[in-house]
Amino acid sequence: MTNLINPITLIATIGTRDLIYQIKSGIWYNVGDDRMQDGEIIGEQAEVLADLEQGTLTYREITQHLWQHWDIFQEQVRPVILGKLIQDHLSTLQQVYLIGTNQPETVPFRKRDTFYSCNIIKAWIEAQKRDIKVTIVPLGEDGTNPSDFEAMFQWWSNQWNQTIKIPKNHLIWMGLKGGVGQTSESGRISGISQYGTRIQFFEFDENRLKNQDGIPSVYRGPFLGKNYLWDRTRQQVLRQLDRFDYVGVKDLLEDYQDREDVQNVNTWITAGIAWNQGRFDRFLQLAESSLTTQQKEQSQTFWWMAYEEMYLAFVRLGQDNTIEAFLHSFRSLEALIVEWIIHDYPEIVRIPKSQGFIQLRKDPCCQVFNQDSRIVELFKNKNPNLPGFSEIDLHNYARQIVLSVSNQNFEKSEDLKPLWNSAKDLRNQLSHQIVGISPLEMFKAWGVTDQNQWEKRMLACLNLLSDQRFMSLRQPSLLASLHHRIKQILKP
Repeated sequence: MTNLINPITLIATIGTRDLIYQIKSGIWYNVGDDRMQDGEIIGEQAEVLADLEQGTLTYREITQHLWQHWDIFQEQVRPVILGKLIQDHLSTLQQVYLIGTNQPETVPFRKRDTFYSCNIIKAWIEAQKRDIKVTIVPLGEDGTNPSDFEAMFQWWSNQWNQTIKIPKNHLIWMGLKGGVGQTSESGRISGISQYGTRIQFFEFDENRLKNQDGIPSVYRGPFLGKNYLWDRTRQQVLRQLDRFDYVGVKDLLEDYQDREDVQNVNTWITAGIAWNQGRFDRFLQLAESSLTTQQKEQSQTFWWMAYEEMYLAFVRLGQDNTIEAFLHSFRSLEALIVEWIIHDYPEIVRIPKSQGFIQLRKDPCCQVFNQDSRIVELFKNKNPNLPGFSEIDLHNYARQIVLSVSNQNFEKSEDLKPLWNSAKDLRNQLSHQIVGISPLEMFKAWGVTDQNQWEKRMLACLNLLSDQRFMSLRQPSLLASLHHRIKQILKP
């Protein structure tokens, strides 16, 4: 395609595979291909050397020889990677910057330097169209290592500011096929940082058979610079997802809203933000249309939110946020017990219309539990001069008594015991003091020694109260299911 509006500045890195040479038989071979095929067949560079009758030369020496005798070889050498792109855009291409290595003699990789390749390509371009301004930018003369990303990023920044001059009305095209990956990657990132959406990139597809007929490689593009950063951004997104940082994920994806895969996960990411805030009703509202029938049915149970809360505790523990991990785990069981009582014995509680403590009603409670002395004792006023209570708050001890009286399995459960003692004590301490806790302190409060035992204990408590048989904290979590789908869609 030919651009009819804006003139073009092309910046290209030149590597050892950028030139092809026609031997006497008419076949074009790559000057820099020194690889062996199948371990036996001589590589293309050897064919070039044999035709030149120059014995053994390094790539730098071959290209130096071709350049020094350019009047002889100008019809036998052409750029194989950039050739078609340049020929297709001769009418709008106004300046070209060729980046080639020219390293000191002490550097072992000097033998593969592309400085003379740049001179050859420059001469070839000028032969196509005399008024194209071609500038060679040598790399490595000052000792900069092309394989050092940080050094190359600084090198590119200097070139953008000092050497590469681009008029405001020019399109900026980059071909970064040549050279090592660090040179190309730093060029992309520094270029986008410098010129934003003005900069565009091309990819080139090698076709060895056509190249040997003298036909240059086809190209794809131009591509917007941000698309080149997508792979890097995607890796950052996946790392943020590993930590369940949905706010961070949302920020990273802000510039990629035109991508279909990003559009497909936007609502789920917003749901993940709500889940992280403990707003499970809002989470469900956003995620419900993507849930299976079984998951939707689960979301209507009295125990669903407790499992989500406990999985949130599990996530917080993975983030080394031990205080939140402990408080979420305690709140999960505390809330599930309340929901269990409301579900199994709705007649013994009074739920206030406004937010407040759920009340345990004396008469219905005593009747349901056959005047059990432990229940009766709950409603006694400790002041003998005052009558007893008809209702009390469904506080921690009252919940313990109701569970113990209602089912011996609850009373005998070793997994539930810390909830009434050591875990309760730590919860009270954290509620009234500014202190931190280590994972070991959290595990000790729950009567275990490590994370694996903690997960088993929390799961056992939840399964006992909900009468379910889940095998892990992750299994019943609707967020965990959605989280997996987000990662699958965004993975390469």
